[in-house]
Amino acid sequence: MQIKRFFHYRSVLVRCRISFLTLLFLFASYLAPVFAEPAPNSLEKDDLDMLIESLIRTHHPLLLKENLVDRVIENGKQYLGRPYRFRNPKGDIMDCSGFVGYIYSLEGIKLPRTSRQMSSMVTRVPITEVQKGDLLFFTGTSAKSKTVGHVSMVIDTTDGKIRMIHSSSRGVVIDDYPTQYYGRRFMHAGRIPELESSFASSAAIYSN
Repeated sequence: MQIKRFFHYRSVLVRCRISFLTLLFLFASYLAPVFAEPAPNSLEKDDLDMLIESLIRTHHPLLLKENLVDRVIENGKQYLGRPYRFRNPKGDIMDCSGFVGYIYSLEGIKLPRTSRQMSSMVTRVPITEVQKGDLLFFTGTSAKSKTVGHVSMVIDTTDGKIRMIHSSSRGVVIDDYPTQYYGRRFMHAGRIPELESSFASSAAIYSN
């Protein structure tokens, strides 16, 4: 009797094992096409960029270029009416390049000391494509000069009308561009490397 019972249990176990292996084989056959075919690229690059920008805009707004530039503009407006070559709180002289460099430095972006050096490090952009924060370069007081001698910063481009802030012989002022005087002296416009993308550089972000 015990021998018969042993063979009966062994037969049941064998059948169970066969059933399990059969189920495993069928399950593997079902999953094979899933792993064999590459997953579709559901997010295009543009969609991914938009998603990243949306998350940053919501959770880390300081990373956005537009917000950093707005802070630079506000830094500059605090000095409206100050005389040409006044000294900032650090004691540095605020001529045209000193002024632009200083208000950007408050947001962690370091620029060269002179307008000529600044003009060499920016990425040139057409005057029709300038944005807030871009720099405009002019000759010195002589329109016949061939070298950069003055710099201003664009603060508004609403309706295609450019407004710029700069430290001039009249002090720190906001002017429209073009005017007859600055139109004759204009050389080129440029974008600071840290502001070429939609997001500010990490150096600018962690400076504050």
